[in-house]
Amino acid sequence: SIASRKIVTGSRGAFSVNVYNAGSRQIGCESYTEYVALRTILALRNDVTSVEEQVPPFTYTDERGKTRQHYLDFRVTLASGERIGVAVKPEAV
Repeated sequence: SIASRKIVTGSRGAFSVNVYNAGSRQIGCESYTEYVALRTILALRNDVTSVEEQVPPFTYTDERGKTRQHYLDFRVTLASGERIGVAVKPEAV
């Protein structure tokens, strides 16, 4: 895994999985929702050249003016060189 932070492994009753892509390259998913998102990206796009999980956080300013940090769940690089940040959230959020 090349995650910038440790992938949280599930406690009893929780879900975590490692997906192996391109040989021994391990991609960690912290939830079933992340796992389904990753599988969907890999199944529907034939131009994905790499997937990075839990990339270093980016800093942003929220609506109240407070500086915050957020980790993207995945950063997908396409054959064109375009990079797409993916945040995976439950439908209720």
